[in-house]
Amino acid sequence: MAEDPRGVAPCFSTSAGCSEEFVVWNFVVAELESARWGPRLRPRLEPSLLDRVRSGDFGTLSSEELRSLKTALLGHRGRFAELLLRPRTTWTVGRLRFDCLPKLRVIAEPDFVDRAPSRLLGEFAEATARGEPPIRDFDEGFARLRSAFRIDRIRGLPIMVAEKEVGPYTIAEGLTRICCLQLAGKSGVSRPESIAVILGVDPGLSRWPWL
Repeated sequence: MAEDPRGVAPCFSTSAGCSEEFVVWNFVVAELESARWGPRLRPRLEPSLLDRVRSGDFGTLSSEELRSLKTALLGHRGRFAELLLRPRTTWTVGRLRFDCLPKLRVIAEPDFVDRAPSRLLGEFAEATARGEPPIRDFDEGFARLRSAFRIDRIRGLPIMVAEKEVGPYTIAEGLTRICCLQLAGKSGVSRPESIAVILGVDPGLSRWPWL
């Protein structure tokens, strides 16, 4: 995407379109790494498929295996995933500018809104670092990840959704990792200019309760 007339680079730049199967695969890869969600998802996958997902090679999965991943994800995350994977959604892979992280929105979960009434990641990340107000399941996973966080070890692309490609963008998957990214950048850790993400655009996304 070209720069806008004011000379400001867009937050998100599209690299290529991607399939829903690729979105599901990245979602599953990330969930398996999560201290919060991984233990709940692993029993839904056959051991052989679990090993293949962990190998990190999306291109080797068969159509049947990809369907099994989607079935497992829908059973695992219910309506959150079902309503997210809408047929009308256009999925793309691209780059998100690092300095745009604070402007991302967290999903409309009551606990998250209590922590950051603006729903902006910048406010949410700062409150999370303080643990105020506490969100037990989320805070435990965040503390574990932050203590050993490295940008080059992120598994599964973070997933954002929006009604328009220009945003605003809501984080559908990857909130814990993106919080760590935001806080690492503020603490002076070397950071990239942008990160790879998946963006789903659907003009009817307002029907998704978490937007």
